[in-house]
Amino acid sequence: MSRKREMSESGMLVYPQLPVPKPTRQSDPRMPTKPSGSKVGFLLFVLALVGGAAGGFFLRPMVLEDSRLVDAENALAKEKLSTAEANANVTKLKDESKKLDEQRELLNKQLEAAKQAQDMLADKAADATSIKTDLDAAKKKLDATGAGTAAIAGAEVRLTIPTANLFKAGDELSPAGEKALDKVAAALKELAGQQIAVHGHTDDQPPPKPAAPKPPKRDKKDKSPPPSPPAAPPGFATNWELSSARALAVVHYLQDTHKIEAGRLSALAFSQYKPISKTNKAANRRIEIVLTPKPAKK
Repeated sequence: MSRKREMSESGMLVYPQLPVPKPTRQSDPRMPTKPSGSKVGFLLFVLALVGGAAGGFFLRPMVLEDSRLVDAENALAKEKLSTAEANANVTKLKDESKKLDEQRELLNKQLEAAKQAQDMLADKAADATSIKTDLDAAKKKLDATGAGTAAIAGAEVRLTIPTANLFKAGDELSPAGEKALDKVAAALKELAGQQIAVHGHTDDQPPPKPAAPKPPKRDKKDKSPPPSPPAAPPGFATNWELSSARALAVVHYLQDTHKIEAGRLSALAFSQYKPISKTNKAANRRIEIVLTPKPAKK
């Protein structure tokens, strides 16, 4: 049969039929088989590897950039924390420094006060030594007068003189009393740095009434009626008046007779209310001459 194409009677092109060879076993058509599991796994592994490599290639810069950003943020946070801690430490140190300054100032003030107190104590100690020396000297001089008993009491010297050694009666000084005060006045003039206070004391008996003066003697030849007896002088209403009058009598004698400075003198009355004995009334009737250091002039 010719391989040329022939026209059919109808005019259509008809291909000649060719003989189809019989399939042999070797040429049998086969359906495509499914790939095995190992091949699929291998393909997936390869794809994953390729994809991972590609993804890593494209994503690595982004990951690196994000990591650097996180590191920077962490570093900034640490820096801020360190700065805050440093500021807190600075504030704390400032507060502590301020407290230390205040404590130092307080200690300086206390130290200054302690120094002043120490100086004052030293001055007082020196004054006390000087006062004791003066008191000892005053006691020695008053004892030497023999007018009474001298004793140191605190920061003063007391010369105690029984009123029987000074007064006749009432507030009138006796000649023996004036002689005793003469010796006392000489000692007081030598103790010019001492103030002089005269204290009057009595016992608890009422002041005695003064006796009326005796009437004058009359001539026996005088036949006229006798005159009325003289009235008794007024006495002291209470022991306040008596103790005051006796203290003033001593002050006047020292000032008027011996010219002792009036500014150094004073008189005080204690009546019967400062006894030194419960049984010896004579001991309670006394004059005390009390010496104290003159106050320092301002």
